Amino acid sequence: MLSNSKSSILFEKLAYDTWERLKYGEVLNCSQSEETITDINLLEIKRAGLQDILVSKSDKSQEGVTGIDWEWWIGSNSTGWWRYAVQAKKLSKERKYHKLRHKVGTEYQIDILEKYATANNCIPLYTFYNYTDSNTLHKNWHCNLAFEKEQLGCTVVPIDVVRQAFQIRSDKSFTSLHKDKRSVPWRCLVKCPLYSVHSSQNSCHPLASAGYKEVRPYKINLSNMTSETILDSEFYNHKIEILPKRILIIRTDGE
Repeated sequence: MLSNSKSSILFEKLAYDTWERLKYGEVLNCSQSEETITDINLLEIKRAGLQDILVSKSDKSQEGVTGIDWEWWIGSNSTGWWRYAVQAKKLSKERKYHKLRHKVGTEYQIDILEKYATANNCIPLYTFYNYTDSNTLHKNWHCNLAFEKEQLGCTVVPIDVVRQAFQIRSDKSFTSLHKDKRSVPWRCLVKCPLYSVHSSQNSCHPLASAGYKEVRPYKINLSNMTSETILDSEFYNHKIEILPKRILIIRTDGE
């Protein structure tokens, strides 16, 4: 059964708003970076005030640590939690992801994401912020629900798909990154039972790339956690000096 929880409705709204924001940003020649879009989504999640979502941003004391954009914990105390390490990128006016080869210092961002995911036993993903006027978007729609182009405003893509596009002279277009059937609207993580802990307890996660198929849900209690307490917990390998800039905890059973 599909979830119609407030969190899934919120994620649908954020995708729609991101699509529209980028669309009218082009009309008004108003540039928006992925950092800006991520922070706007962060604010909107906070403003929604949902009891089943905890969202926080790492404090100033962590700014010297090389970071990934997001960490998402999705699940519940009773069933377990899927843990995702997430890097955000925005589609350009040319309908390309030009910054896939972005470096932080001497390291490529994609390598930092993989290093973090490996050290902390979580699933690495990219989330893409999109708007495109293409009339072939239905070919890139891999959700079981009816086609709704605005839900492609925020998508999630496995890191192995991005790794292929990362190579020099590889196709970095929207179509290339979303032709894989595992490239889906981000609402799927909170709405579709295919990505729930229940359906994946005895198998790997549908979005887990090679090297991460052994990642299993965390059987822990995240009640009353804050960004400070969770970052100080045993779930983080501080030896690699990589921490998430933002943390999102989403309870999917309303407990």
